[in-house]
Amino acid sequence: MGRIFVAALVRELRFLAKSRWNLALSTAMPAFCLALMAWLFIVATPRDMPIVAVDQDRSVLSRDALMRVDAAPAIRIAYACEDLACARPYVRSGKAFGVLYIPKNAMRDVAAGRKTHLVFYANASYFTASIVTARDAGNAVAALNAKLMVEEVARVRSKPVRPLPLDVQTTTLFNPFSSYEWMIVSLLHPALIVIFFSCAVITSVGREIAGRRLVEWIGAPCPSGTLAALAGKTAPYLAIYLCFGAACILWLTARGYPVNGSLAALLIGYALTLIAYIGLGTLIIGVVRDMPMTLGAAAIYASSALAFSGAFFPMRYGALFAQSWNAVQPFTWFTRLAVQQWQMGAPVAASLPQLGILAALAAGLIAGAVWALIYTAHEEGP
Repeated sequence: MGRIFVAALVRELRFLAKSRWNLALSTAMPAFCLALMAWLFIVATPRDMPIVAVDQDRSVLSRDALMRVDAAPAIRIAYACEDLACARPYVRSGKAFGVLYIPKNAMRDVAAGRKTHLVFYANASYFTASIVTARDAGNAVAALNAKLMVEEVARVRSKPVRPLPLDVQTTTLFNPFSSYEWMIVSLLHPALIVIFFSCAVITSVGREIAGRRLVEWIGAPCPSGTLAALAGKTAPYLAIYLCFGAACILWLTARGYPVNGSLAALLIGYALTLIAYIGLGTLIIGVVRDMPMTLGAAAIYASSALAFSGAFFPMRYGALFAQSWNAVQPFTWFTRLAVQQWQMGAPVAASLPQLGILAALAAGLIAGAVWALIYTAHEEGP
């Protein structure tokens, strides 16, 4: 097996040395895309997102409210309008992500002890922006409300103002920075690696099948020899993309997002995930024997891996197909492992089920890939 592994490895390295285009597709192109994604999300949290202010009260209270909202980190009052009809075009054109509406006589109602409503219209078409701006606007108005309770109510009462009996304190766990860079890039980078890696493996194996050189590559079609040949052929790509994975971890660590759990468990999970996709890509190309069709299949299963991983939407509440697709994707289990070990700092024992499932998927898919190659080699003949 060792001799077959080395021969397959040398064969692939020689091909990459001769074909600079294929080498670039596995080195320069993924590096560029990973760097691009890192740069796109380098602003960790949204800042100064424009909104419209509609102040129909024009009072000391309304000016205080506007100053507090404008001082919120995620919000910038970019436009001022007389009424909601004037504000609507700014939101529909995408120039503003929301509208803060202060009704007429708001200060008079507060002074009279009546409750008034400051309304924030959030454009939920931009889901993240709407959540962030609504949160910061709500926090700013809540701070103003607390100030009014102390200053205004205390003026008309001789005894101290009794604080509200109940309050809610929200404490952010595991992502105290509320960083979208950490949340998105730590999963987007592995997803990109899976896409490029799957294409590299399919192209490498499919080249031998298309050229009817399977026997020349794997020798006698037996399980041990075929496994060694597959390992040798894909070893350069596995090494390259594991280095990419480690580089992405180092980048985010340098950005201030260290691995809070076990780095070893995270890297083992990376390796098992890539090995599983070696098996999946080889199995499909071995059965279909058509490279364009297999690359199309890779575009479906690899590109959808992040969307169906459950990282951004809980799949347990999704349709049956979504839950099934989520369960059979190796990337799903890597996502859970990455969140536990990178962000949550969970004990390694808590991630053993994910590692076990990844190992089982990798073993099963590699076994299927070996069978497909042997079957295709027999079909090809001597």
